[in-house]
Amino acid sequence: MKHGRVNGYCYHQCRCQLCRNAHNTYQKIWRRRKPEAAHDIRLKNVFGVPRGWYTKQSAKQKGVCAICKKPNNTEWRRLAVDHDHKTGKIRGLLCGKCNSDLGWLEANLVAIRYYLQRKML
Repeated sequence: MKHGRVNGYCYHQCRCQLCRNAHNTYQKIWRRRKPEAAHDIRLKNVFGVPRGWYTKQSAKQKGVCAICKKPNNTEWRRLAVDHDHKTGKIRGLLCGKCNSDLGWLEANLVAIRYYLQRKML
């Protein structure tokens, strides 16, 4: 198959290792140059939210976690988009700790309820 390359990239015309590597390198450079646009595109693809939603939601929450109300603790890490895994509905933006704690709690809720009811007898 002819590669049809432009600047070393074949625009998905073939799937050879050389073209995949070129595409991955291009994507990595693009994401570094345009982190906000890359983040918006990822949120649209994963959660179906429009461009700029994250910025508006972060401003609405005053840049803090919806649970613990602490600001994001690092410059390079964003607040996580919390969503219900069953319905897909977005609940808000959480810090990494609250997001992972909530995920663990949801996964183990039945066991926790059973334990608490058993210990109260």
